[in-house]
Amino acid sequence: IAAYEKVLAAGVESGNLHFNLGNAYFKNGDVGHAILEYERARRTIPRDPDLHANLGYAREKSGDADATPLWTRIVFPLMRYLSLLLSARCCTERKMLRWSYTKLLREITGKCVSPKRPTNMVQFALWLRRAKG
Repeated sequence: IAAYEKVLAAGVESGNLHFNLGNAYFKNGDVGHAILEYERARRTIPRDPDLHANLGYAREKSGDADATPLWTRIVFPLMRYLSLLLSARCCTERKMLRWSYTKLLREITGKCVSPKRPTNMVQFALWLRRAKG
């Protein structure tokens, strides 16, 4: 841990450095610092599956498995979908949106669903309320 912190103090920043430091903290039993370092690593290597696995495991160990608030799990994917919808100009893009839409519903509800597509946001909100039960 001291060696990693020495490298950080020298001004070197990298996602892998924070990831490895998080692993060292976790092995040392310091789960709080491990989560902090994993979050710092996530800023630069957001798609790393090992990072997400270790972060999830560390959160489970700390008792903070569901740290992401519900509203962020709903609003951010919804805004991503809406921005895609507004930028769709051709048939191919609309087909991509259909795929994106079902992926969005899967993210929000946690279920593999293929519902009748709502035509406006009010219908979408009503469908979401029914799907969440």
